[in-house]
Amino acid sequence: MTTLIDIYILQRIADKASERYNRRCRRLVALYRAGRNVDARHWDNTDCMRLMAESTARDLEMVIE
Repeated sequence: MTTLIDIYILQRIADKASERYNRRCRRLVALYRAGRNVDARHWDNTDCMRLMAESTARDLEMVIE
């Protein structure tokens, strides 16, 4: 059984994951605007952050239903 505390915790985790991903995307855009190249490691980390943000959002929606 899911309690309100569990939902609150999942919501906080989903919010933090999306904030981190958005911050990373803004950072990559800033680097490109400055004329710097981004290596494959940064792209892989950004992709992992996107997957984590999507996964936590899906988990939160599933629990709320």
